[in-house]
Amino acid sequence: MELQSCLELREELFEKLRNKPLYIYGTGSSGEGIYNLLQKKNINIEGFLDSNQELEGSEKNGKKICHPSNVTNLESCNVIIASWFWRDIENLLRSLFPKLAPMFYFHYVTEVDDFFIDESEIPELERLSFVLADNKSQDVLKAILSYRSTLCKDFFNTVFDENQYFGEVTANVDFSHFYDVGAYNGDTVRALKNNAVTCDTIHSFEPDPKNYAKLFDTIESLSGAFAYNVAVGAKAGSLSFAPAANGYASKASVDGTLNVEIITLDEFIESAKYKPSVIKVDVEGMDLDVLKGGLISIRKYRPSLMISCYHAPRHLHEIPLWIKDNLPDYDIFLRHHRNTSLETVCYAIPR
Repeated sequence: MELQSCLELREELFEKLRNKPLYIYGTGSSGEGIYNLLQKKNINIEGFLDSNQELEGSEKNGKKICHPSNVTNLESCNVIIASWFWRDIENLLRSLFPKLAPMFYFHYVTEVDDFFIDESEIPELERLSFVLADNKSQDVLKAILSYRSTLCKDFFNTVFDENQYFGEVTANVDFSHFYDVGAYNGDTVRALKNNAVTCDTIHSFEPDPKNYAKLFDTIESLSGAFAYNVAVGAKAGSLSFAPAANGYASKASVDGTLNVEIITLDEFIESAKYKPSVIKVDVEGMDLDVLKGGLISIRKYRPSLMISCYHAPRHLHEIPLWIKDNLPDYDIFLRHHRNTSLETVCYAIPR
């Protein structure tokens, strides 16, 4: 793919943002994230927008917060929606300003400073493009990079695949012994059933206590299903963990309020009766650490891999290339399963 064009699109975006008054819609962590990114590019904003009327007239980072209905000529301004309530915001803006075409910023879990495509990424992205196994993977790569260069979310619609984990890439995969790392509340276990996928054993790992309780309820009645209230990483020990109120964004953090046990896949698999035929990993930024702690076993038992590669911008190339470097006889696929920046999955299938 022509990666140089992404850099050109990025520069066109920066020029566009500098040429008209710019507002950020959202005063939470996403709004803060894009504000900081723009400051580093010397792009100033006019102010923040928020649907909460009580915030009208207050300030964030020295900029006024306004309700959009109170901004004159907003249709002639640039607006970046930076909120996970983007659908409601988009509908509100469409009703107030039919001609306004907002941009969208979706916040990454970690390493957010790497959001915009950087020249230093190009060699690794070119290498990734070379190793991808099919044209659809190339399309996914291009769509994600195009979004990060333009803030246009429409690129995701061109590659959205609703069949997460159970699409054409895994149609011939052996799911007999399924390892679910980052099992949340058992959503993937339920998806196995919904997609008529039969497993002899399921091993689910989830460190968040509240999520684990729900996970346990999900698998309790399933034959051959086991749940473990631990984290999985590169080295055994313990880590500081931050549970999230919504459950799905719980993650390792130096500011965490819990201390949780961490194990490695190599350690677990060595003593396990049934070795993995598939390993799924979705652990809010520690995905590569999980692989590093399981490499010996992965090389030995050659499971198929389904690894999230969207928690940090550079995971898009770092995770697939690490897999290819360490498992050269695996075919690498990318699929994208959401109409935002979430749920990009690297599928690595042994030949």
